[in-house]
Amino acid sequence: MTDKLLLQKVEPLENFSLRLFYSNGVSGKINVKNILTDAGQNDLLRGNNFYSVSIDEKTNDIIWGNGFTLCKNASYRIIELNNLTSAFKLDL
Repeated sequence: MTDKLLLQKVEPLENFSLRLFYSNGVSGKINVKNILTDAGQNDLLRGNNFYSVSIDEKTNDIIWGNGFTLCKNASYRIIELNNLTSAFKLDL
């Protein structure tokens, strides 16, 4: 991963998952329900609030309509781990 890694696209999916696309070609899906719950963001788990997700223009992080942000680098690492466990057929 380089300092210039950019989050290019975020797509909200069912069951509180996001599909993320990065500038180096890495993409993947992460489930953020537990992250939102642990952070007290229960309003994002109601109705269509979860689907207000986008990319913050200043920080390039994931942001929701209520201002809650999720670090693009931490999300990248989760995708990397998911991809590795899948490639090695590990069940973590």
